[in-house]
Amino acid sequence: MIGNEIESMKNVTLAEVLDILEARKKISPLSYEQETSYDYCSKFSKLSIDQALELKEKLMKNDKIKESLACKLVDVLPTIPPLVKVFLVKDRVDLSESEINEILTLILDYVKANKSTKTKETKETKETKTKETKETKPKKTKK
Repeated sequence: MIGNEIESMKNVTLAEVLDILEARKKISPLSYEQETSYDYCSKFSKLSIDQALELKEKLMKNDKIKESLACKLVDVLPTIPPLVKVFLVKDRVDLSESEINEILTLILDYVKANKSTKTKETKETKETKTKETKETKPKKTKK
């Protein structure tokens, strides 16, 4: 890292960071810092890369919402107006109640879609583990 210059800067979501680090992981082993970031993103990224990019674009359709704010909203996925207002105040963005409700509606759609996807994945994982344990368990025989 020493001696490298920053070529460009861009605001990205946790899902995007995770995607970048997964691509780098295929090329070469990650450094300690990258591995730590990878673990963090794996734990706290709530959406897939496609969902995160799509939601970020939809949020940025409102001219008052800049990319940095959109990334924060995508990462945290606030579900109630006061939580959205926390981010707006920090970035000094003034939105009407209807605009805040539009943001919440967008976010809640992705939260619901993500929950149903994770529920399906969890069920499939449990079913697979159950099958594997049944197949690997030795049968008891009476003597």
